[in-house]
Amino acid sequence: MSQADAEKRVADTYTTYKENIDDATLKAKEAADTARKDVKRLPAKADSDAWESF
Repeated sequence: MSQADAEKRVADTYTTYKENIDDATLKAKEAADTARKDVKRLPAKADSDAWESF
């Protein structure tokens, strides 16, 4: 494998991993936002009862 081919392979692999990490980060933030919204819709009593089970 030539030096140029090796460098391209590394760059392509890095780009793919970076895109996957960025996508996972975005999905995690969206999930956290959804969870926060869901918790806000719970009645106050239900929220406190949920934490007592932990």
